[in-house]
Amino acid sequence: MRPNAAIAKAVEAFAGKRVLVAGDLMLDRYWSGEVDRISPEAPVPIVRKVSAFGVPGGAANTACNVAALGARVILFGVTGQDEAGAELRGMLSKRGIDCAHISIDAGRPTTVKLRIVAHDQQVVRIDDEDTAPIDASLGDEVVKRAARMMPRVDAVLVSDYAKGFATAPVVKGIIGAAARYGKPVVVDPKGPDFERYRGATVLKPNRSELAILTGLSARHHEETMHAARQLLRLAGSTAIVVTEGKDGMTLLRPEAPEEHFPSFAREVYDVTGAGDTALATLAVALAAGAALGDAVWLANLAAGLAVGESGTVAISREKLAKAMAGLRRR
Repeated sequence: MRPNAAIAKAVEAFAGKRVLVAGDLMLDRYWSGEVDRISPEAPVPIVRKVSAFGVPGGAANTACNVAALGARVILFGVTGQDEAGAELRGMLSKRGIDCAHISIDAGRPTTVKLRIVAHDQQVVRIDDEDTAPIDASLGDEVVKRAARMMPRVDAVLVSDYAKGFATAPVVKGIIGAAARYGKPVVVDPKGPDFERYRGATVLKPNRSELAILTGLSARHHEETMHAARQLLRLAGSTAIVVTEGKDGMTLLRPEAPEEHFPSFAREVYDVTGAGDTALATLAVALAAGAALGDAVWLANLAAGLAVGESGTVAISREKLAKAMAGLRRR
C-alpha cells in the first residue's frame, strides 16, 4: 500500500485531536559510564558513571508519542508521592501533556526502571516498583473522571504494562464509557485476561503478548496468525493488530480479509519504545478519522522510523509526513 489522499488528509488532521491516554506510568532512568576493570570483590564490571538522564516510560512514553504527532493528551495514571513522580510529571508537562488527572498515591512508589549502560551496552537494569492493583476506590474515581472527559476526546488509548493501574474494573469502565460516546479505543494488552479488554475497537498485542493472551505459540508468522485467528474468534467485534517486529504488522478483523504490512525498517538500531510509537500513531490516526487499514499502515511506518533511531524517541507528525513524501517519490 502506498500513501493516498485519504492517508495524507488524516495526517494533516492530527493536529489538535484529543486523545485520552490511560495506563501504567514509568520513569526510565539511564546511567551511562565506562568499564575498564573488574571488581576485586566479585566477578562483575565496575562502571564509572559519566552521565545520567531520565525519560518518560510506559504509558507516559506513549503519551509523549501522541503529543509529538500533534494531538492533545489527557493522561490518566498513578505515581507515588516521591521525587521520581514529581520528575516524571515535570517531564510530561514540558511536553504539553495534561497531567491534571494523574493520581498521586503516597502508599506506592513511582515505577522507575534504572538502566546502567557502558560502552553502548546495558549492564544491568534495576526496577523499583509496586505492581499490586491500585485501590478499588481510586479505580472508581479514575473511571468517573475518565467518563466525564469522553464527550471532549476523539479517541481513547489504554497502555497496560501490568504495573497495577490498568485493573479489570478500570479498563472495563473506561472502555464502557468510550463505547457510550462512540469513541474508538485502542489497547495494548498484558496478561492472559482478555475479558478486561472486551469491547475495545482495536487490540494491539505483539507476538509475546499474543501468546500469553491465547496460550498458543507465536514464534514466527505462521504461528502468530494461528494464535491471532483464535483471538479474533474470542474478541467478537474487536479488531486485532499484531506487531511482528521485523515481519511488520498484520490486521485481522471480523468478516474481512487479513491485511499484512511488511516492515518499513531498513536498519534497526533500537527497538525500545517502538510498540508505544505504533500504539500512539494508531490511536491518533483513528482520532483523525482514518480508516482502520490506513491507520495500521501509518502505525507501521511510524514504528519503522522509530527503530531506525537510537533510544526511546517520539516520531513527530512532520517526520511522518516527510517519510510519506519520500515513499511517493519512489
